[in-house]
Amino acid sequence: MYHCIRTIMVEEGPQSLWKGIFAGLQRQIIFAGLRIGLYPTVRDFIQGQEAAKQGKLPTLPQRILAGLITGAFGITVACPTDVVKIRLQAEGKKAPGVPRRYNGSLDAYKKIVAEEGFKGLYTGLVPNIMRNSIMNAAELASYDQIKSSLVKSFPTVNPDSKFLHFACGLSAGFIAVVFASPVDVIKTRVMNVNIL
Repeated sequence: MYHCIRTIMVEEGPQSLWKGIFAGLQRQIIFAGLRIGLYPTVRDFIQGQEAAKQGKLPTLPQRILAGLITGAFGITVACPTDVVKIRLQAEGKKAPGVPRRYNGSLDAYKKIVAEEGFKGLYTGLVPNIMRNSIMNAAELASYDQIKSSLVKSFPTVNPDSKFLHFACGLSAGFIAVVFASPVDVIKTRVMNVNIL
């Protein structure tokens, strides 16, 4: 990893480490806003009002389904930003002297639509949905499940303690990466097909 960072900084300049940052920010604002913002509402809808009124917690399958749905919806809306981000980041792989294909995220959106049609912005949509719905379900459902289990098992634990949030977040991040890594590799390769 350090060799890669050093090579990029020497051959392309330190600013290359932030290639595609604006598209990345666009992706995160849209995707994270939808997947995290809609998760509790979708989870509670799946659980049903009666169960919630009785004070029951959502089951793990209900949490997983809510994560799959909100992850799939969020990345379907955000897919164009992901395509642009990946393509801008891949520009660094080109040999020195070879002209860059895109001059920023707006230029990338325009050129992709002009050269590939609107569907070009949705290149790799299916593996992107697979990756992000699995990642979202694993991350949010495991966080939710671990936190509620710990609070139930240890009633003296403050549900809003920083340590509890950190421990649940660390566990959820690990679980999400383990489950989503295979489809992440496939998604990235499919989205990069027109660059390589």
